Amino acid sequence: EMAKKREISTLYVTHSDRFARNTGDHAYLRHLFRSNNVTLKYLNGQNSGNDATSTMADNMFAAINQFHSDTTREKTRQAIDAKASAGYFPTAAPVGYQNTLNPDKFCEKVATKIIIPHPRTGHLVTEAFKLFASGEHNVFKLNTLMFEKGLVSNSGKKLAPSMMYNMFRNRIYLGEIHWRDIHIQGMHTPLIDEETFNRVQSILADHGDNRCRRRKFFWLLAGYLFC
Repeated sequence: EMAKKREISTLYVTHSDRFARNTGDHAYLRHLFRSNNVTLKYLNGQNSGNDATSTMADNMFAAINQFHSDTTREKTRQAIDAKASAGYFPTAAPVGYQNTLNPDKFCEKVATKIIIPHPRTGHLVTEAFKLFASGEHNVFKLNTLMFEKGLVSNSGKKLAPSMMYNMFRNRIYLGEIHWRDIHIQGMHTPLIDEETFNRVQSILADHGDNRCRRRKFFWLLAGYLFC
């Protein structure tokens, strides 16, 4: 925006990969700056001049920067998929679990970091499933009840009702791993049993296709009209 308004004359960048990591973005921004008489200066790396040689080198480095970004993303995805395929949850632990280092020093590389039941909230997740499976609690009231007992997110905050809905639908609590196209039995400890989980799914389905009619404000046609 400053370039378009011609409020600047020069842009200093430490390196071209700090400028853009996509050849399309790189070309667009270079054209934008040139069109508005803004000079681009790299503090490290290639010359950013507008002559033919500098432009060719700049384009080549832009392609290299994108290649580096793309390969890093692919390697990361492959590593995550390999971890999930081995039965280990690959990212931040859901509510009721915590990430930790595997105490087995001789474990395979994908098992270096694992999830285990959280010492403070793991049993509360189990209790929440059982209470909801009894059919005596709705999600909103149960959410408040469990918060009072100490069930919070991994960041220490009260769960939003939508988070509790998602928790009740998440098969990871059965000890399973579902990651993209990977669906296997995981290596972590389950917090609930199959019968309880299925009972919870049945109750959710019976409650208006998983919708809760409680709202912050009460409108005349609430429960009859939906956006």
